[in-house]
Amino acid sequence: MKTKKTIIIFSIISIILFSSCTPAFKTLLSVKDPKVETDYSIQNYLKRINSPIRNNFVFDGKPDSLQIYQNIMKSFYNEPQIFKNNEKYCYQGKSNCPSVKISSIKNFNSFYSTCIDDTLHMTDLLSRLRPISKSEEIENTEDLIYIYVYWSIFHKKRKHKKEYFNLLYNLCLDESVNCEVVLINVDLNSKWGLIPEKKMRMRFKMKKSKSIDLEFGKIPYIIDSTK
Repeated sequence: MKTKKTIIIFSIISIILFSSCTPAFKTLLSVKDPKVETDYSIQNYLKRINSPIRNNFVFDGKPDSLQIYQNIMKSFYNEPQIFKNNEKYCYQGKSNCPSVKISSIKNFNSFYSTCIDDTLHMTDLLSRLRPISKSEEIENTEDLIYIYVYWSIFHKKRKHKKEYFNLLYNLCLDESVNCEVVLINVDLNSKWGLIPEKKMRMRFKMKKSKSIDLEFGKIPYIIDSTK
């Protein structure tokens, strides 16, 4: 019986992967068309999932299509950005599992070292961000490990985000870990010159090389810059 169920599940996944159906890809990847959010709608979403993390930021963007696409693509990053003493640190262990990499922060010096290829400083990242409430301010405290996480409302299920945020929060409650979590929302934002509640279409398409193309629709600018 177990073998039959496994075959059925594998068949369903295979049909989705080898089709060119955008709805199928969106279902598999838990993705919806990005909607233009406001600071209030983001804060309200965090309240609904009972997020315990108080450091919440968005990118301080502008009506620039390239920057908007780059910001929205950060939602698909699986790994958080780790900083200490203003320098970015990379995982040096053998696991590819994001939860294992996060848990390895408990043995930070054994599993993390300064990144070689990515030399982004935390102050540079902070300069691009805007807090969604005036009470939040991040200081570059010496020896404190900062865990920056990109997230969005349009990507992944609410349950998954709730569990992940609680995992990160509880990690930093551990007395053996001196860390702080910072959430960066990368949904389309009304302060980028976009129309609140409007959606931007996304289309997934399987190529002959078995790779997946992601195409974006029209950006919902308040003033259409293409005219």
